[in-house]
Amino acid sequence: MMIVNDNPGIGQKEMCEQLQLAPSTVTRFIDTLVHKGYLNRQSEGKVSHVYPTEAGEKLKSSISEAWKSLHKRYDSVLGREKGDALTTMIDAASDKLSKQG
Repeated sequence: MMIVNDNPGIGQKEMCEQLQLAPSTVTRFIDTLVHKGYLNRQSEGKVSHVYPTEAGEKLKSSISEAWKSLHKRYDSVLGREKGDALTTMIDAASDKLSKQG
């Protein structure tokens, strides 16, 4: 949802690259979110673009709050400094993985 909300009209191939997941896995995620009313899929020939619905866009703040809550929880376990270091390492790993695609 975060990727689609930040990049309306993103192609499914781009989503696979960003998520480092197989196309079949991403298709299942998209199908589920379409069924729940959070995404719309529009096809142009062989290319499929994914857009958030109004309901999907409304999830953006809830998702953001969930990330903040998760960060607070692992800060409370690891401590603020180590929690921030973990976030930095996860971001760096994600960047490296996306550049390999």
